[in-house]
Amino acid sequence: MRVIADADPPAITTNPVAWTGVTTSLWLVGTATGLKPGDAILFVNIDRLGKPNSQLWEFRLVTAATADAVNGRTLIVWDEPLFDTFRNGATIVQLYALRKRA
Repeated sequence: MRVIADADPPAITTNPVAWTGVTTSLWLVGTATGLKPGDAILFVNIDRLGKPNSQLWEFRLVTAATADAVNGRTLIVWDEPLFDTFRNGATIVQLYALRKRA
């Protein structure tokens, strides 16, 4: 899963993302993400790998995932806005998908 700057796991952002503008949705590269409403997503800024006390991470629940086959991307929407601390400090982010099981 790759993140599109327009806004297999973990996914690392390969295109710059202006995280200050990301609140409750993001475009991902590809249409086969497998994400569905109810799945969880975990955003982890790369600095957390060396600094376990880093506050640059977020856990959210997916409320919608809409594939855009024409442009080869998927829009994911989640339940709560990302905190300002994360949005203002995030640089390189890994995105983990935690799928809901029946």
